[in-house]
Amino acid sequence: MRLELIPKRQSTRQSDDEDFEPSRSDIESAERASGQFVSQWKHMISSSRRGTRHFDEKIRVPEEEKAGVSFEDVSTSIGVVARHASYFLSRFGGIPCLGFSSGDRPLCSVQSFFGSKKVEESFPKRRNKGDSSKIADAEQSFLKQENHPRMVDLDEGERYLLDGLTRFLAHRIGGYPRGVQLYGEMTAPPRILNRQQLHSSGNVEIWMPGDIKNGLMLVRVTCKSSGLRVHSSRSYFTDWNYFGDPSTPDVEGWLRAGRYIFATDDTGPLDYLSDNAVFLIPSQFNPHTKRF
Repeated sequence: MRLELIPKRQSTRQSDDEDFEPSRSDIESAERASGQFVSQWKHMISSSRRGTRHFDEKIRVPEEEKAGVSFEDVSTSIGVVARHASYFLSRFGGIPCLGFSSGDRPLCSVQSFFGSKKVEESFPKRRNKGDSSKIADAEQSFLKQENHPRMVDLDEGERYLLDGLTRFLAHRIGGYPRGVQLYGEMTAPPRILNRQQLHSSGNVEIWMPGDIKNGLMLVRVTCKSSGLRVHSSRSYFTDWNYFGDPSTPDVEGWLRAGRYIFATDDTGPLDYLSDNAVFLIPSQFNPHTKRF
């Protein structure tokens, strides 16, 4: 017997010429999940001001099981988004966010806002009684710059996060592989197994297309230069994660369905140089960056 992965819409991935659009059902499911996540995010921020909440709690939402897809990476990120937002609110009275022509308004992490890996390394070690010297220096630099990301209040930040999560999760829900098709049995036609059935089906040979593996999709980023180290970020919160290197000028990596932003290590004063675009997985499996 063998198992062949079946994406929701096609048996092979869609090409870049075949634009994927989430269905109304996908969007409604994403809206419910996003509302649940953002409610927890706001509660974390409110509780942190009273000193009664930690940000390392794992968030689970009922909609994840209903949607039948993995929200694990999103669940893990909510506490991170709340921790960084709380820091900015306490220091600057607002939450920084970026703006893209696509309409995405991602909130910023400390590392993406200050453009410094050193600040990010120091940030988790902050104590209420004082900032590290690196963060203090970064804050002073921030106060001197004119073109920093836009600062919004908590309510506006909540709206941007809700919209960004909904957009991201609609692509996650709609573009996620739905199950596998079982071949080699005596019965016909071949059966379609969902995740629960697959988990209990025992040890069988699993065959998957070369561009889809365990719910991850192969993405090939084409850069303008070779030898670059590339980072990716989910589109609702700019928090850079290693994607792959070196670019030749292409570099390959694996991502779950969603909306993503890409960056590279910068050679200038900042540590990250981001591209000014949001790419959709599916169906933009071969993003071409414009800035690096």
